[in-house]
Amino acid sequence: MRHIEKKEPIPPYLDFLHRGSHSNWNDIHDEVNYPGLYRNCRDQILIEEQDCMSGYTEMPLDSEGNIHIDHFKKKGMFITETFNWNNFIVDSLESGYGACYKDSHISNVSDYNKLINPVEEDPQYYLTYQSNGNIVPKSGLTSSELEKAKFTLATFNLNHVFLRQKRLGIMKMAEQYKDTLTKEEIVSALAHCGFKSVVESVCNTAE
Repeated sequence: MRHIEKKEPIPPYLDFLHRGSHSNWNDIHDEVNYPGLYRNCRDQILIEEQDCMSGYTEMPLDSEGNIHIDHFKKKGMFITETFNWNNFIVDSLESGYGACYKDSHISNVSDYNKLINPVEEDPQYYLTYQSNGNIVPKSGLTSSELEKAKFTLATFNLNHVFLRQKRLGIMKMAEQYKDTLTKEEIVSALAHCGFKSVVESVCNTAE
């Protein structure tokens, strides 16, 4: 998980907001009045804001995959956040980790006080990587920060065995490049693999 720098909403989405008061998320899927709007919003966020990675796991995603716009704050709990662009994070529809796992494990509004919001915070302040691919809380955190790190790891199931194995594979590839390529070159060479924070972490250990 890494910080997401949100950009301005795309013009068609602003037009959608200005053309009326919307209370139902299904409005964005209205192909008669707003053809292609949902897909255009989703792809803009994925490509321009998230570098074609999941906003939670950093798995590589593409616009033809099984992906969706997740509401970081569930729209069922935060109605006023339903159409807030800064509450939109693109992820896969995988149930075992990420957005769908989060939605099935958040039980009340107060849980969000213990959850790292990648739009508002830098997850790398809280989390680090072990050589086996696991993500763990950084040392030196306060008790409340440590609780937030642990709750986030559990709520998104970020140490699911599939994710851990993917990160471990990326680590091994990055290690192989360290003697011949610069950090920037390694990051560029592995950009298609996702997990940018993992690659950067491996590169930084050589400095």
